[in-house]
Amino acid sequence: MTEAEALTRKIVKIFDIGAFDLIPSVIAPEYVDHQGLGEQEIRGPDGFREVVEAARRYEGVHVTVEDLVADEERAAVRLRWYGVNQAGVVVTRETLDMLRFANGRLVEHWGSQLFQQEE
Repeated sequence: MTEAEALTRKIVKIFDIGAFDLIPSVIAPEYVDHQGLGEQEIRGPDGFREVVEAARRYEGVHVTVEDLVADEERAAVRLRWYGVNQAGVVVTRETLDMLRFANGRLVEHWGSQLFQQEE
């Protein structure tokens, strides 16, 4: 397993179970999220934490890796997200995320939502 793959799986774990304690060891101080959170610029571990908190507002959040391709410094991952929104509606969505790592931490993220289904 490459370092980028192992780090990507830790990042997914942070979202999946709310493992906030892992953030300092995985997210670099110079981290930039090019996807952002609405109009908000996301930088550093604190910004990353805000993204995780926003994702975990859904009840019963569960995130799974569907596909993962990685070399030593980059990873492309397709994720499936499950949760229940505040209205009680089950939401399933799929994202495609590109990650760049340096010195054992995430330094850049680009993401795109592929679909969202509400039941």
